Amino acid sequence: MKNNKENYYTVQLDLEKINSQNFHNTYFGDWTSSTNFKILSHLFHTANPYPHVIIENFFQEEIVQRIIKEFPSLDDEHWLLYYNPIEHKKAINDISKMPTFIKECIEMLNHKDFIKYICEISGISDLLADEYLHGGGIHCYPKKGKLSTHLDYSIHPLTGKERRLNLIIYINKDWPDHWGGNLQIMDDPENPGCKVTVKPKYNSALIFQTCDSSFHGIPELIQCPPERSRNSLAVYYVTPPREGVITRPKAKFFLNPAERGDEQLKRLLEIRAQRRITTGDLQEIYPDWEKKFYEESI
Repeated sequence: MKNNKENYYTVQLDLEKINSQNFHNTYFGDWTSSTNFKILSHLFHTANPYPHVIIENFFQEEIVQRIIKEFPSLDDEHWLLYYNPIEHKKAINDISKMPTFIKECIEMLNHKDFIKYICEISGISDLLADEYLHGGGIHCYPKKGKLSTHLDYSIHPLTGKERRLNLIIYINKDWPDHWGGNLQIMDDPENPGCKVTVKPKYNSALIFQTCDSSFHGIPELIQCPPERSRNSLAVYYVTPPREGVITRPKAKFFLNPAERGDEQLKRLLEIRAQRRITTGDLQEIYPDWEKKFYEESI
């Protein structure tokens, strides 16, 4: 398994080619009916703590079954591994390393005709695909996976565009509640007055606004069996930057309440705000982190 740098410097999606081919609307569920957009838009704009909406039956059943069949195994050589006290997950954002049908689905999620649906729901008229698929693609959280509460990057490091919306589609069949893996969205990571839990329900999708108050994460260790994982597809949409937007080139992570006295973890958070955490960082700053975060959590 690779533990190399994220694929920052390569265009992943040929948007001109994608937009010139037919849009496969038949990939998606009945929610794409124009009569549903007003309902979804209302739910999105009235949600707390910030705009978001859950869409059930996102893909047609035969489509999601094909995605499950192709989804990379836990030991696939193409995974990028994030493994530290802040984040434990795997990702593939190199389109050339994705299975054929999943690649097609990612392309359709970035097709201009699909983005029109997202514009209708969000009310953001100038949404664009990110041709770099920066941070998106295929995601997998294994047993004891986690993602600490954070704010996403605000300005794309290459295009200078502003990240505005996240779309996450859950590809987990037969996922009992006690395995966890719930996404928490909240108004304040230090003292949340409003916190919403989103379960990784089979073939459901979450669309949510990304801004300076869209705190979210999977802070509790996932308790699935070793042979299972919390699987999803992720696509992020951008616009030209708005005036006055706060520049955040990397995700900014926050301590959970139980971690606030952990000075070693604070140092890792400072590094993560600038770049990925390396094995060398862990050996120097927090050599016994696995014992504390994993063995003590049993």
